[in-house]
Amino acid sequence: MEAQVLYVDHAGHPAPLSLCYHATASRLLSSSIEHRAPPSTTTEVDSAYCPQCLTFHDAASALMLGRCPKPHCRSCPLCEAVLSIAILDDDDDTNESSSTTVCLYKCGYCQWTSQACGIVSTTTEPSESLDKTAIAALTEALGESLETRLSQDNAAPKDHVGTMIEEWRKQAKEEERRKRHGGIALAPSRGSAAKQGRPDSWSMETLEQQLKDRKEQQIVTSNAARLTVGTVKETAISSVSPEQIARQSVLSPKLPMTADELLPIPIALRAKKSRRCRAELAAGRPGILVKPKPNPLEGDSSLRSGHGQWWKKDSSAIHAVPRVRVVRDGSNFEGNHVFLLKVKNPTLGPVRLRFHKPNESVSLAASDIQHSSNGSIVLDQVTCDSIGQHKVTAQMHATCTQNLAPTESVELDPVEDAFLELGRGRNNDPVQVQTWMPRKGTSEGIQFLEQQRDSAWFQLVVTHPSSPMAYETNGKTLPIHLNALSLQLQVEVGNNSWESSLIKPKPPAEGEKHDFVSLDLILVWESPQT
Repeated sequence: MEAQVLYVDHAGHPAPLSLCYHATASRLLSSSIEHRAPPSTTTEVDSAYCPQCLTFHDAASALMLGRCPKPHCRSCPLCEAVLSIAILDDDDDTNESSSTTVCLYKCGYCQWTSQACGIVSTTTEPSESLDKTAIAALTEALGESLETRLSQDNAAPKDHVGTMIEEWRKQAKEEERRKRHGGIALAPSRGSAAKQGRPDSWSMETLEQQLKDRKEQQIVTSNAARLTVGTVKETAISSVSPEQIARQSVLSPKLPMTADELLPIPIALRAKKSRRCRAELAAGRPGILVKPKPNPLEGDSSLRSGHGQWWKKDSSAIHAVPRVRVVRDGSNFEGNHVFLLKVKNPTLGPVRLRFHKPNESVSLAASDIQHSSNGSIVLDQVTCDSIGQHKVTAQMHATCTQNLAPTESVELDPVEDAFLELGRGRNNDPVQVQTWMPRKGTSEGIQFLEQQRDSAWFQLVVTHPSSPMAYETNGKTLPIHLNALSLQLQVEVGNNSWESSLIKPKPPAEGEKHDFVSLDLILVWESPQT
């Protein structure tokens, strides 16, 4: 595993910079880590769209629909691929004088067609003479055929639910009548016994006969079920998989027993969410971090304007916070581990920064840590990869960087477009960086090496921790092969530094000449092989 640098949000969750956000004029970071409590951000659905036809709906409509209502937005019930609409000549038509054209759903991956379940639409016109209007009419008729089938399948369950509701309504009325008359059981009203099939009197003989009839009916029902349940289960298991049955449950409560009963599935809508910072909300500010545009096509190059502008607001930290990453690392064979750190300015203005030792206790969330066999802190399953969502467990070594002296402040130039400099030879790293390697005689600490335009390089040397450690999880003791240390990146605000953050400078702290915003970092690396 390559060494990774994680940023700690205001809730104490370490996360890659690509999962972090920086609210306007805020001194804190937020992240999209939501599987650990407490989360540092909140989300709300603004709109939803169909990933197939790109039709968008507001939040209220999307909540009621859930899936795209258009007839051509359907997925295969077998393999979940998007279905296409095919118009074919009916091969079973034996009458040569009148041809029939069939419109159906067809899967291009597994070759499933909706003819298997009887969902088709037909016309007597030949397929060669169909125009756009006729094709649209066939498509609408195909969708109506599917809706009709669903209405038929759902009719019995709806009637059953309606009957249950009506019976409970009658029971509630009877209970209300009984309470109004002091809890005395009243005789049923005239004509009610005949309608409900109940006897006029409640004698012991009548009750005993009802109990006897009910037991006989239960015996007959259980014998019939015992004879058919084996065959039904075998048919269901051999023809339809549990995953396919689960996908069909969004359409109808009727469970399919054979592949011929599988219906095309409407494509689910995808939500477009906005995200807010909890710390900003607690302070009475909007704290909007991400605000999408409702139309999924806004920002696409097919439109006349707004190319690349996919968001109303995007406060991702990769656009505002200096990025720290490990370029190279290794052992210098003197009991130390050496890292070459690169810091890059992503903003359009100059930024001055420095590295500093961490606070005595980095405030990590309780849900992200455990304790190892020697009582030290263990980062438990923290996300280190925003794309693959790879999670790691690492041993924290707080003493590695507690005595670090702060580095000198380094000013980084505004970011440059890397594509404009390709082929000009200006994107090469400095010679000192190109020839860098772990050497003997390097003392512990962090020091500035080189600066070039919008980037700067630092060398960090720490003592090899004793490893591997172990920690307990689910009653098992597991070794830890990853190490972690804390570090602090301090970015100066004011004096033409980091103006894009819109942070108002405060009076400098005691012993400082400038105001700095401190960002806690966690550096994770693999233990050297012994």
